[in-house]
Amino acid sequence: MQCLFSSPIWTGGGGHLRRLDANGGISVHHDAAYWLPPLLYYTHATLNEIAGLRIDEVNIGDAVPNLMIKNNDLRAENGVDGGLKNKSRGRMIPLHEEILRLGFAEYVEAIRADGHKALFPELYLNEARVGGHQFRNIAWGHMRNWIGLHMPIPVNEESGKQADMHSIRSLGSSFYAKSEAPDFMRADVMGHARTGTNALHYSKRTKTHGVDQVLAEYKAFMASFTDVATDHLQPHPVKLLPINHRSRTGRPRVKRS
Repeated sequence: MQCLFSSPIWTGGGGHLRRLDANGGISVHHDAAYWLPPLLYYTHATLNEIAGLRIDEVNIGDAVPNLMIKNNDLRAENGVDGGLKNKSRGRMIPLHEEILRLGFAEYVEAIRADGHKALFPELYLNEARVGGHQFRNIAWGHMRNWIGLHMPIPVNEESGKQADMHSIRSLGSSFYAKSEAPDFMRADVMGHARTGTNALHYSKRTKTHGVDQVLAEYKAFMASFTDVATDHLQPHPVKLLPINHRSRTGRPRVKRS
């Protein structure tokens, strides 16, 4: 992840189709190509959960800024709201301080001011229904190639498959594979079903202590187990490309010697 976050998308590159060109310039643009990977890394959510967020499901102004993961009309099929595999996936995810430090709130306000309902409207042009698939098509393959130009891409020893976007979520899950990590908190963060009598019946603290306190506790929990991979990055003022150019990174190009 540190290799990916050292690419020109975050440190400065060119514009349309030159976002991964180390010789392209010093511009940093904001769109799904910029925000989706760090959001995936720091929330441990799935690609389609984040790519399919509505702007009104991003609660920057709450006491603990958060994302609301739920069925919505962006992922709708045949007129029925959708997007979640099961009810456990519906959850509120507190935003890591690194996401806020990099200027996510300003991006959200810019998209809201433009009147879009999707957090990443470029993923829903041409009536695309699944924004995550669109992101894979126009951006992720090139990002993965960037990583491959700079380091060996990790390979799963059991399956023989190279790391891919879902590996970011798997990495998040591995952060909590420690004895001191409460299993029910890990399950809530990842959107997994809780197990055990205590988890199923006695952990209802949102109703008794309030959502703000519980979100603050989960935010601290997530931060304590998640390594920071973006502390080398500087925030940049929001800069938006024309919507049909957003997140179209182009193929990676290394620095000329």
